[in-house]
Amino acid sequence: MATNDEHLGRLERIDLREAWASEAGDFTPWLAQEVNIKLLGDAIGIDLEVEAQEKDVGPFRADILCKDTASNHWF
Repeated sequence: MATNDEHLGRLERIDLREAWASEAGDFTPWLAQEVNIKLLGDAIGIDLEVEAQEKDVGPFRADILCKDTASNHWF
């Protein structure tokens, strides 16, 4: 029989730059992956679908443009 230690991981605090060296080149593409954006949507209660990355939105530029598939609202 397996012990709990074989099935559970441990959280550890790290500097975010160790995981993602740059926001635009590392973090944004990682977050925009379907599995990661779904986890974010689940956490905030919105069914998100990535429409675009680095998209001009009026006078601004959105790192990730998502649509709530239930309401068709943009985020």
